[in-house]
Amino acid sequence: MKAIDQNFRASLRTVEERPIACINVRTEEAYETAHEVLRAEGLFLGTSAAAALHAAVQVGRRPENQGKNIVVIVPDNGMKYLSTPMYRQK
Repeated sequence: MKAIDQNFRASLRTVEERPIACINVRTEEAYETAHEVLRAEGLFLGTSAAAALHAAVQVGRRPENQGKNIVVIVPDNGMKYLSTPMYRQK
């Protein structure tokens, strides 16, 4: 496991302190993200995790976020999706 950088500082924000935005992610986008991450990084993501990662990438590409760290929680893995269209061979 990778050690946390010595400059890491955790902070907790409440909803009142930070506006919450909703980013809609199409199922196809989540599937594509999951497949890309599986090929590139070897991470086996589920639909929710892939959608969260896709949204985080979109947020990170915004001009106001250039140079900032974007954190995403990966809420599931791909095990329960093996029998679904998400991981069926094309």
